[in-house]
Amino acid sequence: MEVTRDGQWDWTSPAVQAVYKNYADSMIYKTFARATVGIVTAILKTGQVGTVLEIGTGPGQVTEALCGEMITNNLSVPIIISDRAPGISVVAENLRKKFPALSITDFIWNIREDPPEALVKKLVGPVLLFERFCIPYGGYEAIDRVAPVADMFLMVEDLNLTGKKEAYDVIYEKIGSQFFTWQDTRKYLEKHFSFIHTCDQETIDAINPPVTDFTLAIK
Repeated sequence: MEVTRDGQWDWTSPAVQAVYKNYADSMIYKTFARATVGIVTAILKTGQVGTVLEIGTGPGQVTEALCGEMITNNLSVPIIISDRAPGISVVAENLRKKFPALSITDFIWNIREDPPEALVKKLVGPVLLFERFCIPYGGYEAIDRVAPVADMFLMVEDLNLTGKKEAYDVIYEKIGSQFFTWQDTRKYLEKHFSFIHTCDQETIDAINPPVTDFTLAIK
C-alpha cells in the first residue's frame, strides 16, 4: 500500500484497517492498552460512573480487554463505543457475543462533529469518556466536541512537552494527525474541566521524556 503526502488518507479503507490491526497487535500498543484499561478499571472500582464512553474504538482490542476486566471485577456499567468507521457495528456485535452480561451500544461518530443526538440520549451520568490516540486526528477543536458530554475524560496521547517535533510527529502528520503540545491541550481542557491530572507525572520526572501519555480531566 502506498499513501503519498498529498494523497487522501482514508481510515475506512480495508488496507488501512489491516495495517492498523497489525499495529494494535504490537507490544507497544498492548502496553498502552493495558495501562489504559487499568486506569479506566480503577476509576470504575473507586468512583461513581453511569456510562463508559469510548471514542475511536477502532478494531476494539482495548475495549475487549476492558470488558474482560469488568467481568472479572463484577462491574456492570453500560458501555458505549464509537468510531467514524462503519465497521464499529461489527466490532460491537462481536463484543456483545463475547460478553453477553454487559450492555454494549455502538454509534458512528466523527469527533470533528458534535455527538449524534441518539448517542447523547443514551448517556447516564457521570460519564467516563476515554480514548487512545484519536483526538489529534480531529484537531484541538475535537476536544470542544467531546468534552461537553464527559464528566471525566481520559486522554491517552503523546502530548509534547518540549514544543519540538520528534521523528514520529512528522510521520503522524503524514497520516492526518496534528502536532499536539501539552500546553495547548491543557488550555482546551481548562475550558471544560476544573481538575486536570497528568497520570504519568512520576515517570516524566524520573526519565524526562519529550511527551506525557496519560491525562485525566474531571469537571
